[in-house]
Amino acid sequence: MSRTHMPATTEGRSRRQRAHRIRRGIVAIALTATVAAVTVATVARQTPVVNSDLSAVTLPAVPGSAAETLDTAYTYPANAIFVSPGGNDGNPGTSGAPVRTLTRAIAAAPSGGTVVFRAGTYRDGNVTTSKSLTIQSYPHEQVWLDGTDVVGGWKAASSGVWTLDAWNTPSFCGGLYYSHPYLSQGTDNRGPCTHIDMARDPSNPAAGDPQMIYVNGAQIPEVTTAAAAPGGHFFYDQSARRLYLGVNPVGATVEVAARANALHA
Repeated sequence: MSRTHMPATTEGRSRRQRAHRIRRGIVAIALTATVAAVTVATVARQTPVVNSDLSAVTLPAVPGSAAETLDTAYTYPANAIFVSPGGNDGNPGTSGAPVRTLTRAIAAAPSGGTVVFRAGTYRDGNVTTSKSLTIQSYPHEQVWLDGTDVVGGWKAASSGVWTLDAWNTPSFCGGLYYSHPYLSQGTDNRGPCTHIDMARDPSNPAAGDPQMIYVNGAQIPEVTTAAAAPGGHFFYDQSARRLYLGVNPVGATVEVAARANALHA
């Protein structure tokens, strides 16, 4: 995690590829003031690529885990709010008694203040603030804000397919994800989900859907029908709110995209 000054107008936007969505929708938070970036694993929208020849677009390399993030050693003020995976949101947020979540840290920090994350993975996001804040990792520690949740409760449905019911992601696509099927959206770049850098790709027709699944850290490709799920794919039925997974989840860590943003105003 790089040191980041967050003005009130900051909103995370994920970097996406046309035929392959980057691991957990990595976010580089764009800034209107001091230019810096925070590596965040979450799901959000990207400013569309204008090129019609998407094969010519080269996206910058992004880390795939906390271990791959940059090493930093920024100083921090005495009144900084500290966050730790082992913290407690009932704590005051001091170095010795950190809070546990980004949500609580943002609430506790004064405008113009600093939030310091200790090493670890944080499954947190969809936080709204109007404060101007500096958010950074503790010196020489790596931080990962993850937009997925580890999900269990899968049920064997048919040969090679497991299902999960009641999977809801209302925050996707600016809160309009369920307004109509993502495949029915036009290519005029008006969304709410589909943008011109991910729409109507014949090699990956589900690229416009922000749903993502990872099994033991490997991204599972999304398909557009339940019948196509077996053999290592997944399908999301928007109407039934049901996930179909063509990978055996028994004994595996299954992570599913759950949050649209890390932090926005």
